[in-house]
Amino acid sequence: MSDVAVAALPSEVRNIFLISDNTSLVQHLTSLLPAACDLHISPSVSSLLDEEQPAITLILIDCSSSRWTDTLHKLEELQKNAQETTVALLNVPEKQSLKQALKWPVLRGIFTTDMGADLLQKGFEELLEGRYWFSRSQMNQMASFRQAPRTPAPKIAEALSPREMEVLDLTSQGKSNADIAKTLFLSQHTVKTHLYNLYKKIGVVNRTQAVHWYQENH
Repeated sequence: MSDVAVAALPSEVRNIFLISDNTSLVQHLTSLLPAACDLHISPSVSSLLDEEQPAITLILIDCSSSRWTDTLHKLEELQKNAQETTVALLNVPEKQSLKQALKWPVLRGIFTTDMGADLLQKGFEELLEGRYWFSRSQMNQMASFRQAPRTPAPKIAEALSPREMEVLDLTSQGKSNADIAKTLFLSQHTVKTHLYNLYKKIGVVNRTQAVHWYQENH
């Protein structure tokens, strides 16, 4: 089990719902689940959510009975309509790209086709205890999505004075200080002062960075 990482989740699973067209899976999965768990099967997310069901706290999506794009649509639908539910993917092809699936917080476990009965059973136990069941590589992929939010640049209208805005606009057009001074009827010294002040306001240190900031935020 050294290749599997888990993380705590605040949920207790008692009723398990399998979304699949393959009814033969029910007997196989039941043999791997604790006796106290009830396993139900449903052909689709919509039918599962439309029916009156006991408390749904774990949903297994059988990836062998549908296309991957359909699986992603199921995840999206569950994220919108059952986001407090624990969802796991079952029978995921070993080489399947998981980037689009891992972005959905509702997904808390993945069982690939190379996993034997012992790993399936262990994984179900972890989910029943309210934890994740992902390999380390999958956890690393999820971690890569968790980047620090970009600090928003101040709006140009708020950050710069009208004159500084004019100077920056002309700078972005490739005008020299002499050209800017002539266009705005200013001295070159005054243009340099405006540039120095606007550099500090928008957090840059040179002309190139200032132009880049302007292009990104104008």
